[in-house]
Amino acid sequence: MRSPAALTGLLARLRDPFDAYEMRWATDLPRPTLESRLDDAFERTADDATGWRHDHTLVYTDRLSVTDDGEVRIVRRWPAAVRLAVLGLVLLAPLVTASVWSVFLYFGLAALLQGRPDTDPPLQGCVETTLEAANGLVGVTMLLSVVAALRQFDATVDSWLVTPLAVAVLLLVLVNAYLEDSLPFVTPDLSKRVLLIPYNFLALAGPVLMLFFPIVVFSAWVSRTGDRLAAYASENLNRASRSVLSDMLGTSLPATGQIDPETIRHLVMQLFVPYARIALLAAAISLFLWVHTSRTTVRALHRYRLDRFASDARRAVVFLLYAAFTALLYTVTAVAVAILAFGATGVYPLPDATLQPLLTLLPADTQPTPTAFLVDLYRTLDYTFRDAGLPARAVGIGYLCLLLWPFVFVALGTVTELLARPVRVATVFLRSSPLPEDDGQALLPDAVEVRRIDRAGFPALRPLSLPFGLGHYVFVSDVLVAECTRAELHALLEHEHYHIRERSLGVGATVLSSLLGGTTLLPAFYDYRESERAADAAAAAAVLDARTVRDAIRRIYELRARADGSPLALPHPGIVGADTLTPQGDATAVDSLRDAVDRLRTTVYAYGTAPYRLYFGSVLVDTAHLRKRERLDALYDLED
Repeated sequence: MRSPAALTGLLARLRDPFDAYEMRWATDLPRPTLESRLDDAFERTADDATGWRHDHTLVYTDRLSVTDDGEVRIVRRWPAAVRLAVLGLVLLAPLVTASVWSVFLYFGLAALLQGRPDTDPPLQGCVETTLEAANGLVGVTMLLSVVAALRQFDATVDSWLVTPLAVAVLLLVLVNAYLEDSLPFVTPDLSKRVLLIPYNFLALAGPVLMLFFPIVVFSAWVSRTGDRLAAYASENLNRASRSVLSDMLGTSLPATGQIDPETIRHLVMQLFVPYARIALLAAAISLFLWVHTSRTTVRALHRYRLDRFASDARRAVVFLLYAAFTALLYTVTAVAVAILAFGATGVYPLPDATLQPLLTLLPADTQPTPTAFLVDLYRTLDYTFRDAGLPARAVGIGYLCLLLWPFVFVALGTVTELLARPVRVATVFLRSSPLPEDDGQALLPDAVEVRRIDRAGFPALRPLSLPFGLGHYVFVSDVLVAECTRAELHALLEHEHYHIRERSLGVGATVLSSLLGGTTLLPAFYDYRESERAADAAAAAAVLDARTVRDAIRRIYELRARADGSPLALPHPGIVGADTLTPQGDATAVDSLRDAVDRLRTTVYAYGTAPYRLYFGSVLVDTAHLRKRERLDALYDLED
């Protein structure tokens, strides 16, 4: 049974005036300051003195307001004509979707309604998104657009594949609408938004496979056809047969005499070369767009406040979806890697049945065995890249890697992550040394070893628990040992000690975070903010003074603001979140040029590393922590 809050949310999303889109930003500004800045940046609306006009077109109107909780609220609304048109097209969908023009109509309508306000914060004081939701009719129109397309596809294609394909497409669109909170029966919840990472990757891998399958099947068909024609050409052909072969191959054959079978085979394989180039260009473009999209997604996800799921049912649904996405991706990845392995070793390590879907795409009378199919594939690739200046087989494998780049990325990323974790931990151990009793080891129980490490002045702390109870450690950078008072250092160490005591993620989280989207997915299932509050409270109780913990937090932020370098390369976040203090000052011309170069280098680096950080890194782990002001306010509350 739905709770009253859920029913209220459902009615709110369907009621007039059909808010097209809503976003709320948390802010660290006092309300008077917030309203003053909004007055400076935007003009007040004529019909409501408590709101500001953010944007206005013939199709929508964006309006800003301040909620009772001090958040900035952006609402996009449709005019009455758009509302009536949407309702009419939804109600008449059974009739309208029968028309071929309905495909363009509903896709266009879905694109129009999908439009959302600029996701950049309206003010500098806006720090993170706390709510983002579209009207439920947005998802409905998207589903109707897909239904219209599938009806037309069914009318033109007579195949048993139409029904399962339609079900799969509708399911994918429905899941996407659910994750983006654009269905009328879904209460907005940013917690499941991180699931869009593996989902979007899976959706992107689909077109890549649609490009790969025809190329692979065509290359194998070309090789097999070349063998047949070569065998046929080895006989004494008459003039008519030579003419037919000439027309098929697009070249002139001798009118008399024997024809070299290898010449025929090469001429047939030549048909594959232009298609191979087109596929290579398409794969390169899709890869470039993916890198750009990854960077955009990283920036967007940094702004979400991903609280833990409110219900166990939703948490279970999202986890099952994640498990299904991941299992499907790794299944296809295993087949892709096996195809690449055959090119290098001549052995297909998986059961032959895993290639059966590819073989069914060939004509029934030309279907080879799986091994013969792969031999034909690589023989065509060897011919295509015979003049590349490098071993043709190596170039052919590289070509397939580019065609299969999503699955190659999954395979390399998973192996790298599994191998890199113990290497990173070992590296930190080798660069660290036990902290003497007088310097801080005595502040924690003997079961937890405190180790000091030089991080070039960067203030960092990391708790680490080895699997199976092999040891518990807290790594602390030497600048904290040198700059903090003993009471402040005690507070920081007790904060990390609490994480070791209560850490419930364990080995399972380590394995999960080694898979696609794992670490990024964790904030949806683990309440880092509540954990930080509890850790600060435990530290305050241990040192018997919340003020000391506040001083330690201020100290660590001050040290971070003037430090160069990066935090410890361990999988767990530390006491400092993603926000930092940046000193301001007048810049000279030389400084400006240096800053411009640094920004360019940072931008290039950000785009290059975004895919890996998004799909395997902890993009959201640090941002899921409390901000500095939230932590200090919570400690003030402890004193009260």
